[in-house]
Amino acid sequence: MTLINKTEIKIFLIFWIIYIFHAHWVGWAEFASYDLTMSISNEKRFEIDSYYNNTGDRSFYKEHYYSNKNPGASFINILPYSTLKFWYSVLPISKYTENTIVWQEDVRTVTEYGESVMYFVVNPRIFNQLAQWFSIIFTTAFISAFSVVIIYKISGKLKLGENKRKLICVAFGLGTMIFAFATNFFQHAFGMFAGLLTFYLLFTRGNKLLYQFLAGTVLGYAIVSDGNFFYLVFSFIIYHLIKFMSFRKISLFSIGIVIGILPLLFYNYSIFSSIWQNIYYYSDPTVRSDIQKEFGFNLPNLFLVYRHTFDTYRGLFIFNPILILSFLGFPLLFKEFKKEAYLVIIFYLFQLLFYSSFNTDFTLGASFGPRQYLPSIPFLTLPLIMFLRKEKSMILFLPLLILSVFINSVLSNFDWETLLIDNSKPTLLVKRGYQEKATNSFETLRNPLTEWYTPHFFKYGLKSRVIDGIITKNINLKLQHTGFSIHSLPFFGLLIFL
Repeated sequence: MTLINKTEIKIFLIFWIIYIFHAHWVGWAEFASYDLTMSISNEKRFEIDSYYNNTGDRSFYKEHYYSNKNPGASFINILPYSTLKFWYSVLPISKYTENTIVWQEDVRTVTEYGESVMYFVVNPRIFNQLAQWFSIIFTTAFISAFSVVIIYKISGKLKLGENKRKLICVAFGLGTMIFAFATNFFQHAFGMFAGLLTFYLLFTRGNKLLYQFLAGTVLGYAIVSDGNFFYLVFSFIIYHLIKFMSFRKISLFSIGIVIGILPLLFYNYSIFSSIWQNIYYYSDPTVRSDIQKEFGFNLPNLFLVYRHTFDTYRGLFIFNPILILSFLGFPLLFKEFKKEAYLVIIFYLFQLLFYSSFNTDFTLGASFGPRQYLPSIPFLTLPLIMFLRKEKSMILFLPLLILSVFINSVLSNFDWETLLIDNSKPTLLVKRGYQEKATNSFETLRNPLTEWYTPHFFKYGLKSRVIDGIITKNINLKLQHTGFSIHSLPFFGLLIFL
């Protein structure tokens, strides 16, 4: 059996190129992971004391600053960062790096514990520009493009015709939040990829013991990327017991999970001399003084269930309308692949109930759409594949596909909305009473798609920050260049080669 054929290589390259040239840098969450990569590569330590002032997503423990993110994304990024660092040092590029760095205040926070100011560099030196771009190219963009290939493979196993298999690749890779998080350095893409790859290995090669172990290892590393991904583990253990009912296989799968988690345990022990501490709990109180509340949970909130699904502000099915058709395809999935249908139900319900039980911040952080639900998209794509097998499915599929691609591959390229932030006060994310409304009513809050992103589209066009940066000789992926352009169009044109 060929690991990857010519069609799959072509699919991978097309989506990878599209993701590469739409890369952009959002801010705090990415810097938190990137800073840890720099500290490990440059200073051989986990403290980010040399870099902490570019992010509010930081922790403070025993007089040192740390990233408040799990280290999985940072560990994977060490190889591309260190490779670039080596070649940059031996090539004659240094003469282009002599610009005077300009710092600009990004956010100022005030809590009862003090004041903090975060900055970003307006004109980063060439190495830093390339390093941030490489952090996306060889991590999130790479694994997201490979995820499209896995979806293509799975669609064949689900008996979808060849032309429709390519359409499902477009729907998954460009018509969902997969695109938005393939083009930046958030850790959520790693959880998505880990869940999808684990499913593929179990679904297609689960009868081989080696793949049971590999699937477990991949799944365990999802926890290294983000501790919230524990629901991935619970869901797959239930699926494994339903599908295989084998002590030997579940044992190898479980051993793989434990081995996959080991890098996180080593990281925790290096900082706390204990494997059970969580770095997020020590988030810098001068930035966030309410972090401890996020470790508390209530019963699932019905209003939050609505906010995370069909609300205009961050509803999963509002930002990914193509996934609405998954409901129509689910009966066929249940009929022909009952065990996999159980996995979809268990996984999505676990996730929905978990995030609708949070005590604070219904928005779940800065995001294009509900970023925490990114790992559920591959599983919701399974019934979407089954829907496409139906006669006359294209009548509904094509209009929603066009709308979904416009939302996710065009609108997500602009600066992410800040509609609920009170910029008149020097505090972090001061919601104007929205938290209370969100958790106690079905009242409509704001609609970023119509109020923010669509007006930006008419003002700025089809943006590619990379191409804009090359033209202006400043590839600052955090900087949105002004002026109307259609630089994205040629890259989307690559789809004709599918």
